[in-house]
Amino acid sequence: MGLGRNHIAARRVLLNLYIRLRRCRRRTWARSLCLAIPSLLVYLFFGAKLPGLRTFARFVTGGCGAARYGFVRAGNCHPYALPQVRSHISAKPSECGKLSGMEAGYCLCDDNETTTTIAAPKGCGTKPVSCERACAEAPIVGEKPPLCTPRPHKECTDTIGHPNMLKPSRAILTLARAFSASLGADLGVSLPKGSRSNLMQDFVMHGRRMSRADVDVVTRRVNAFKRKAPKYPNPTAGAGAGSGKGPGADAGPRSRTGAGQVAAAGGRGNGESGEGDGSAGGEGSASSLPPPAPATFSGRGIVIVGGKEAKFATSYWVVIHAIRRAGCTLPIQLWFPATEMPDCTRMAELARLEVWVASFADFKGANAGDKMLGATNRFMYKLLALLFSSFEEVLLLDSDNIPLSDPAALFASDLYLSTGSLLWMDFWRSSSAPDCQAILGNATLVPHTHESGQMVVSKSRTWDALALALFMNSHNEVFYPLTVNYMGLGDKEIFAYAFLHLGIPYGLVPHSPDHVGVRDDKAVVMGNTMLQHAPDGAPMFMHTNLGKPTGYVPASKSTYVRRWVVSLLHGEGLVGVINRAAGVDDFEMWYYVLLRNRRCFFDDRPAKHWYLRLAHGPLLEGFHITDHYNVNTELEAFRPLKAQGYVVE
Repeated sequence: MGLGRNHIAARRVLLNLYIRLRRCRRRTWARSLCLAIPSLLVYLFFGAKLPGLRTFARFVTGGCGAARYGFVRAGNCHPYALPQVRSHISAKPSECGKLSGMEAGYCLCDDNETTTTIAAPKGCGTKPVSCERACAEAPIVGEKPPLCTPRPHKECTDTIGHPNMLKPSRAILTLARAFSASLGADLGVSLPKGSRSNLMQDFVMHGRRMSRADVDVVTRRVNAFKRKAPKYPNPTAGAGAGSGKGPGADAGPRSRTGAGQVAAAGGRGNGESGEGDGSAGGEGSASSLPPPAPATFSGRGIVIVGGKEAKFATSYWVVIHAIRRAGCTLPIQLWFPATEMPDCTRMAELARLEVWVASFADFKGANAGDKMLGATNRFMYKLLALLFSSFEEVLLLDSDNIPLSDPAALFASDLYLSTGSLLWMDFWRSSSAPDCQAILGNATLVPHTHESGQMVVSKSRTWDALALALFMNSHNEVFYPLTVNYMGLGDKEIFAYAFLHLGIPYGLVPHSPDHVGVRDDKAVVMGNTMLQHAPDGAPMFMHTNLGKPTGYVPASKSTYVRRWVVSLLHGEGLVGVINRAAGVDDFEMWYYVLLRNRRCFFDDRPAKHWYLRLAHGPLLEGFHITDHYNVNTELEAFRPLKAQGYVVE
């Protein structure tokens, strides 16, 4: 005999209660207590009118049949996109026996400490599914790797036992103090009302301008800094000292017109020690000259800024392993903010990988100045690490920017040899505010934007531009909003704008970035990574802008969700392009295996969000670039879309 309305209502109340309790993060004993009390009260209230206690208990603890949680909606049109609701498991419909909608997502059948079972992953505009039926008939079981055992990560202070702990030289500390003294106090000006991080509130979109008086204040401060900024130290220790093949080892003034004249003005360094070879002295021989002072900067290397936050802790390890996998032997300096240095065990592993570790805390201890080194955001650290690293020639890499092949080849490119610098383009047209041109000149109004996930410079050849960039970086509360909008608010334009303002040519890689990700039901790319190319067009860097490398991956590659499947420029041929550039059969599998095998060493903290603990993933972040304003559709990455008739203007 069927149950009456009250009994059905009671069952529905208990079922909804159970579903909610299953989603909570309480410990097992607490959840059991929460279930037991209302279950007992309802049973006592209805008495024998309900089915037997055993049947009732089985009903309550069994969830919605085979589908314990129901359908989890994805936030995008890919079935494995991050969930629409991320704070907790929000399964729709929550009632048993109903169909899902046409949205993308999957049925979350069950999840426990060792496995996750899902069913019916689907995209947008697809047939609704019954999760109970799908979970019963075609479950997909994923296995979780063992949990990591979190251990305290006390900063390593053993400078004797870890010789790869790098301390700045006295000359570099002196230089840092000189910069600090030249930066001056806050600019003391006001920007127009509105935030550039929100397009609808962007003061440029509303046509608002700075006051004329404030523009004049900033202009005067820029000009004053240029007059008193520290000059390049040890000018006789030419670029490339210690590298054996660095460009521009001259001590004299630089030509701004190209590689030929630069070489004619220089040619005095021997490329080994940075000392003169005797021909530059004019009078006397090399033996009669006094011994040169040690070079403040020498050699060639890679600089990365790390950190202990979850989005940095795994990323920089992946980047370092990728550099060494590619056969690159350049020394690496890994810089950390104060209190974020790795522990001694990880210091030893970094030493094995030939990575030297530096801390910004060393500069504060030398009274280098809070304005320059009291960084208020992560962007500020990058230029500080570049400028005060011991290298003369630097490849600055973001900690989430993965090289496919040996980046040392960039230093030998004609574009770098002719300019002493390499910068890369971003996806957008110019995003600067008109007041930027009023302060820095019309030369800064260019039709493209720049991406600072990688940059190559010779300090001696670009010193004035780097110094001015440091000034703008230190006064970022004004210069960040003047140079960029919501698609990349940060430091990414100040390097190029310093070059442009000073009239110093820089090497702009002529190939556009590629938008890399997965295909979804919108038939375009849901991108998560920016593929950047070498000057000769070879794929070089995979900048993982969305969805940072994480150790929360499944135990088996069968339920690993690939993130690099298709791109705007290369289409379905992307995977082959990446593999050929990396010289492997499957670069993404190298990436996955590294994360799976070293995850606990890279970052042993437990997952912060429930969806990171699933055995299907990592779930995908991403966006459709053509959904956004100000896309630079003249870039080569958009040609295939335009050829297919897409309106991308």
